[in-house]
Amino acid sequence: MSSVRIPQTGSVITDSASGSASSSKPIVFTASNPPLLAADQLIFMEEPDKALGEGTTGIVYNGLYLPTKAHALIEVAIKVYKEDADDDEVPDEIDFIRRIEGVKAEATTLMQFQSPYIIRCYGITITPIRICLVTELMKGGNLEDALQNDCLDSQPVKLKIALSIVTALKEIHKKNYVYGDLKSANVLLTKEKKAKLADFDRTALESNIKMSGTIPYIAPEAITGIQTKKSDIYSFGILFLELMLEDYQLFVDAFAAYYATEQSLLFFADVAKGKIAAQIDKLLTACKDSSFTSLITSCIHSNPEERPDINQIITTLNLLIQNASPKYTSASSSSAATPRMHSDADPVKRDKIIKRTPSRSSPHRILNFFSPSKEITNLTHHVKSHTMRKSY
Repeated sequence: MSSVRIPQTGSVITDSASGSASSSKPIVFTASNPPLLAADQLIFMEEPDKALGEGTTGIVYNGLYLPTKAHALIEVAIKVYKEDADDDEVPDEIDFIRRIEGVKAEATTLMQFQSPYIIRCYGITITPIRICLVTELMKGGNLEDALQNDCLDSQPVKLKIALSIVTALKEIHKKNYVYGDLKSANVLLTKEKKAKLADFDRTALESNIKMSGTIPYIAPEAITGIQTKKSDIYSFGILFLELMLEDYQLFVDAFAAYYATEQSLLFFADVAKGKIAAQIDKLLTACKDSSFTSLITSCIHSNPEERPDINQIITTLNLLIQNASPKYTSASSSSAATPRMHSDADPVKRDKIIKRTPSRSSPHRILNFFSPSKEITNLTHHVKSHTMRKSY
C-alpha cells in the first residue's frame, strides 16, 4: 500500500492530485456529523520529521486553522490518519473508507464534550490523499514526557492534574462512554501545566466498547473482554501511581519487559500469575504517602465493583490538594529552577527512559483485539480462574 503523503513546511492541504487548494467538499455528511473543514483552511507548520507525536492510528503535526476570512489564524494540532500498513490484502479504497469512518467516529465523540478538561475538536478534513482530525494545540506536551523530564516537581500541581483527569472521566462516563485507553501519554498539558484528555479513538459507548488499552494501564478484566467504566478507574489508579511516585524511573523499570509488541501475551500471562500485582505492590511500597496509596489501591481493586465511584475520587483528590505541601519536590528533581531535560540526564537512565517512550517510538503498545487469538482466549480462561490482585 502507498504511504501517507506528508505535506511540506507551510504547505496547504489540498484535495486533488494536481495539488491545487480547493474549498469543495469531497464527502457529504449529515448535520449530526462533525464539521468538514475546507482543505484550504489548514496549513501545516512543521517539517515531516518534526511531528508532535505518533500513535497507532495517526501522526500529529502543528498547524494553522482559518475558521473564516474574518477570523485570525488559530494554532492547532492536526492528526493525519495512517494507512493500514499491517494488512497488505486490504485494497486502498477499503482502507481509505475505514480511515474516514475512524476520523468521523473520533471527532463525533470528541465534539460531544464541551469541557475545559477535554481537548476541543474543530472538525475534520478529507481529501483523496489525506484524512485529518483538527484539535486545539496543547503547547505543554503530554504528561508522560513531563514526568520523564522531571518537569512536575510540585505535589499540588500533580494532584491538580489528577483531578482534571478524573473530572474529564466523570464527564465521559456521564454520557455512558468508556474512555478505553487512559494513560499519561494521552493527557496533554498547557504551558501552565493545566491538563486535558485527548485521543478518543478508543472511546465508545459502554455497550459497544471493544477490548483496548495500553500496558500497564489496562484493567485485568479488560483482558478477558469485559471493559466498563470501572476499567477506566483501574487505569486511573495506575496513572495516579505513575504520577505520584517520587522516583519515576521505578515505574519505567517495573514494566520495561512488556513494552515490545510481542510481549503483550507475556503481560497477560503474568497478570494471571500475579506477577503484575507483585510489581505494583513494590511500587506502592515506594510511594511513601499513605494517603496516595490508599486511593491507588482502592482504584485498582481486583473486583471492579469495589472500586470507588468517580465522585468519591474527586472528593478525595480535593482533600489531598488542600493538605498538599507546596514545598514538595520529587527525589529525582534538580535543585535548579529549570526542569531537567533528557539531554541533562545521565546516559544510562536516559537510555532506559527512551526505551519506554510510548506513542512516538512504540505506537503498538496499544492493545486492540477485535478477534482474540487462540492464545488470548486461553489466557482469558486463566485470568478468570485466578485472583489478579489481592483486596485492600
